[in-house]
Amino acid sequence: MVRTEAETATAAQFMVGLVESNKERYSDQLEMLETYYRGSWFFETTPKLPDTYRPPHGDVLLAYIDAIAVGTIAICRMDDQFCEIRSMFVPSEHRGQGIATALCLDALKLAQTYGYTGARLTTGEKQPEAHGLYQKLGFSLVTPWDPNPRAEIWYFEKAIA
Repeated sequence: MVRTEAETATAAQFMVGLVESNKERYSDQLEMLETYYRGSWFFETTPKLPDTYRPPHGDVLLAYIDAIAVGTIAICRMDDQFCEIRSMFVPSEHRGQGIATALCLDALKLAQTYGYTGARLTTGEKQPEAHGLYQKLGFSLVTPWDPNPRAEIWYFEKAIA
C-alpha cells in the first residue's frame, strides 16, 4: 500500500506510464484522453495522493519483484456497496508474469476489508488483454452506470462479498 512520499512518487510514475500507454493505444482519441486526465494528481511536481485513494475508502497498491516496483492499481469508493478499481498499470517489460492478476486479487481482498460487497471498473475497447483478465477473474460486462456512457468504454462488475 502506498504510504510514503517515495511510494506516492512511484505510483505517480506508473500512472503517467498508463496515460502514455493509452495515448499510444488511443491515438485517434487524444483530445478525449487529455480531457479525462486533465488535473490528475499524478501530474503534480510533488504528487500527493488524494483522499479518494486513502483508507478507509480507497487505496493505491504497488507490486514488487525483488524490491523493484513493477506495477500499480488503485481502489476508490463509488458508494457504500461498490468500490471502483482504477488505473492498473504494469509496464510492458513486466507483463506476462501474473503481476496484473496479483494486483487485481490484492485490490479485491483489500476492498472486502473496507466493507465493499462489489467492485466495478471500466476499460477501453482497445484493451482485449484487460477484457480477458477481468473476465478470468470473474468480472462480468454490465450496463453502464455512467449517466453519459461512451460506446468505446466497457463496464465490468464483480460481487466480492
